[in-house]
Amino acid sequence: MTESNVVLYSGAATAVVVLGISLYACTTKTDITRRGMGISALATTVLFLLVITLVFQGRAIHIILSALIALVFGLHLTFNIQKLTGRYENQYSLDDYIIASLDMYVDIVQIFLALMEIFRRV
Repeated sequence: MTESNVVLYSGAATAVVVLGISLYACTTKTDITRRGMGISALATTVLFLLVITLVFQGRAIHIILSALIALVFGLHLTFNIQKLTGRYENQYSLDDYIIASLDMYVDIVQIFLALMEIFRRV
């Protein structure tokens, strides 16, 4: 059970974050698609921190970890948007647009859930 204002704040914050990431990914000259292995390494580090939080419980730890999760999925969303635009080294082929939309959907939902956890704890 979550309070309705937490869901509304999370939805609004997610919309702002996704819009900002989309504008950045489409207008920047920085090629994030070349840094896929770095994003995967960061995601693995966050996964390791998730295991550690099973032992150490605390409000601040959950907020920090949720912020890291939102950051990782924000980077992954940037990666997917740049691959979808096709202006960079790695890009989706014509047949991969369904996979691309599903990847972006999962990223947006995970950002929403991470922000909802932050708003719930605050």
